[in-house]
Amino acid sequence: MVGDALSELTRPDERIKQYDHYIEQAAKEDLRSRQLMQLAGTGPTTASAIVATVGKGHDFSCGRQFCAWLGLVPGQYSSGGKQRLGRITKASDPYLRTLLIMGGKAALAPGNLSRQRPKAHSEAGKK
Repeated sequence: MVGDALSELTRPDERIKQYDHYIEQAAKEDLRSRQLMQLAGTGPTTASAIVATVGKGHDFSCGRQFCAWLGLVPGQYSSGGKQRLGRITKASDPYLRTLLIMGGKAALAPGNLSRQRPKAHSEAGKK
């Protein structure tokens, strides 16, 4: 009886691992997800969530608009050269916002090798 109860407790972990594997496989097969995963702090789960939420991102004219929509930066209402910053709204997807914040923290963590900027082609040839 106790063994049956313990086996039921391990099954959710197995299911989570299986779903993580499905997400990873789907992200590897999708070009947009693969491109997003090249960014530091962005793994298969975050890349898949971004693609599922915003698709190709044609609704946003720049990255700042996307970040304002997510609630990471204030909205900007500018005209005539005068910048007006609005407030940070958290109206978008809180799950996606959380994934991006956690990925950003991981990318900026001390000792993270992915923070090192690769040398540009023009710098690589110079000695």
